[in-house]
Amino acid sequence: MQISPEELKHKIDKVFVLDVRTDEEFRDWHIDQAIHMPMQNVMMKASELPKDKEIVTVCAHGNRSQMIAQFLSGMGFSVRSLQGGMAAAKILWQPLDI
Repeated sequence: MQISPEELKHKIDKVFVLDVRTDEEFRDWHIDQAIHMPMQNVMMKASELPKDKEIVTVCAHGNRSQMIAQFLSGMGFSVRSLQGGMAAAKILWQPLDI
């Protein structure tokens, strides 16, 4: 139920990237295509997420995004978590690409 940073970069325009980090973490740097919805808001706003597109959840190291991916999967969403989180993505993407 995870996606590698390499696969995400390849599919970035075909998936819905959901960044579940805090406001501060998101402001520091994020994937341009990501929609920001802090973890604590996902349960209340899950109905706003697309059911017709694969969702990739993203956090700093993969723990929070994995929990949210499991929650959303239980609600019928097609969802995977970014393996290693933004820490892993940073190695692949140069800051100018994010």
